[in-house]
Amino acid sequence: MDDATAPSTDEASAKQRWGGISGVILSSLAVGIILTGLAPLLTLNLERAGFASSWIGVMGATPAFAVICMSAAIPLIIKRLGAGQSMAAAMILASAALLLFPLFDPGPWWFVLRFIMALGIGITLVVGQTWAIALSTPQLRGTVMALTITAISVGFAVGPLLVGWLGSEGALPFIVIAAIMAASIMAVPLAMRNGAPGLRDHATMRLRDAFRRAPHVMMVVLLVGFIWITIMALLPVYGVRSGLAEDSAVFLLTCFVGGNVVFQ
Repeated sequence: MDDATAPSTDEASAKQRWGGISGVILSSLAVGIILTGLAPLLTLNLERAGFASSWIGVMGATPAFAVICMSAAIPLIIKRLGAGQSMAAAMILASAALLLFPLFDPGPWWFVLRFIMALGIGITLVVGQTWAIALSTPQLRGTVMALTITAISVGFAVGPLLVGWLGSEGALPFIVIAAIMAASIMAVPLAMRNGAPGLRDHATMRLRDAFRRAPHVMMVVLLVGFIWITIMALLPVYGVRSGLAEDSAVFLLTCFVGGNVVFQ
């Protein structure tokens, strides 16, 4: 191959960079499906088992509580294992927790498994977003973040549709969601092969320091998180109690996500 047809170093670097970003985007799509697929799946099962709305709300809040409890440990895990191994281990943890749900009746063990699974999803999200930002140039950063958010949003819309199609009874929906999580692990080698950023040495910031530096941004994030968790946990239950069929009640979540995407 002569010099005229050989790819330049910049072209090869850009191709490698986009390969790594593509792996992160694929994992973001899977995470979106899992987050909005599992939320109605669990709450509808708790509703069927006769749990009060307060306990269903606790189940919805468990992932946020898990991430808050482990927020200080997540940077340490990433520094010790590196980006790729942290992401893969987190996905395996989440998949394993998902497969254990059908082995127990709705009750205390479901809250424990939800907590464990949330740790895996939390690490996956943190590493994925940081990875995408680290690989993108300043000129591409806005585009990369838009693509990542779009992938998560598409996953958010698909998750409830999946549960509406599979139903919420039995082990099948848990197995399918776990399979999606397990399949998304294949995105990690793709991302690593095309450029894994060195996240071990990145500086960290405590949660209270983030609130001190950008209080308005953090309060908006807190409010949005509160709204999302509340709707994901309780909207399907409200739909069922209002007389809607289960698949129609779950479809309400897809409508909510669709409106969110349109107005972004």
